[in-house]
Amino acid sequence: MIYLGAGQLPRPRITSTDAEGNFQITELDALAYSLSAAAPTYVMAPREPNSPTPFYRIGENVTINLIKGGVITGTVTSADGEPLVQAKSAAWSLLVVSPRCWS
Repeated sequence: MIYLGAGQLPRPRITSTDAEGNFQITELDALAYSLSAAAPTYVMAPREPNSPTPFYRIGENVTINLIKGGVITGTVTSADGEPLVQAKSAAWSLLVVSPRCWS
C-alpha cells in the first residue's frame, strides 16, 4: 500500500502497487506531498535522525525503499498468569549510542 499525505488533505490517499511495484496517484493538486509505503513483514528504511521529512511534488518519480522487518512475539498475562484478551502492545525503536560517545 502507498500512502500519500499533504497538510490540506483530510485523510491520506491510498493506492496499491502493481506486479512490478509501480504505483500512480492521479488527480492531485499542485502541492507538496509526503509518501510512505507498507507491505507485510517490511518497514520503511530508517532515515538519519535529524533529516527532514522528504516531500514530493506532482510529476516527480519516487522510489520508496522498504526493508525486511522483524517480528517480536509474546504473551500478555495478569499477575495471576491468566492471558489478557485484547491487551494493547507496542514497540518503540531506541537510538543506540556508540560507547565511544561517552569517553
